[in-house]
Amino acid sequence: MSTVAARPGEAAAGRHADRYATTDMRVVTAAEISDFRGLLRTAIEARTAAGTPKASPVHPFLLSSNTYEQLVGQLTPAEGPRPTAVHLGQQLWLRGLVKPGERVAIDLEVLAARRESRGVRLAIRCVLVGGDGATLSELRTAVLLVGATEPANFGVMPVAVARDAEPGPGPVESTAVTCVITRETVDRFAATTGERNPVHSDDEAAVAAGFPGRVVQGMCLVALIVEDVIDRFAGGFAERISGVGARFTAPVFAEEALEIVYSTDSGPVVGFACRSARGAVVKAGWVRITAEGGESNDNFDHHDSGTAA
Repeated sequence: MSTVAARPGEAAAGRHADRYATTDMRVVTAAEISDFRGLLRTAIEARTAAGTPKASPVHPFLLSSNTYEQLVGQLTPAEGPRPTAVHLGQQLWLRGLVKPGERVAIDLEVLAARRESRGVRLAIRCVLVGGDGATLSELRTAVLLVGATEPANFGVMPVAVARDAEPGPGPVESTAVTCVITRETVDRFAATTGERNPVHSDDEAAVAAGFPGRVVQGMCLVALIVEDVIDRFAGGFAERISGVGARFTAPVFAEEALEIVYSTDSGPVVGFACRSARGAVVKAGWVRITAEGGESNDNFDHHDSGTAA
């Protein structure tokens, strides 16, 4: 299994890896790829290409979701209510798309923890390794476990999500689009990913948690944005996406009107932000696109920006 070079703060986190780490193995099926990509394409009302569908660039998040649930379970006391997980930020880097029938190893660990007034903030790293032993992707996730008191502080919390590349020298162009994420899409995303947080699937649970209605999964919104970016800026080629990042600033609710603003220049990165009538819900978003026909040669060594909000 290939490894990824350590970043600042990971040495401290390594002392806790035996307590706050888990591994898993998944075989990616053609049905999983088709179902997830089809869900996204349907939600943005886009045509699905004929033939065997390629995986979504966000598919590594889907693969790691069950492993993530296992890790959160390790941090939850055997007695008492399970803390509510609030997704704060996500970054994902890819060397290639997962393939049907591929056996994928998933290694997930907590790099840092910090107690806050509402709970415990975690910085989580996940590495996915393909059947040939090469690293497929790396995910960095910032999450707040609301109501949690453990684990104790350790590690160095990474800085906020940042743009993955310096802006190009050309003028910046903006494109604004609107969308609405339906309850059906939220339900299908939960079923496809195995999401078990009731605020995403049950209106009463969402209201009881203090929300006006069902909450859209943060990565559902990001996955839909990435799918739109593939069509608008990557010529329809999912394999040209080599990285994605976003910082979540407020919840999105099902059936709520959203405005997404893309910013492009002569560089390889499409920036994006998302607003509702209440204000910003996603900021510092970015999608890295490789040259047409090219492949990402990232070694992940330049990603010290981390994911903490």
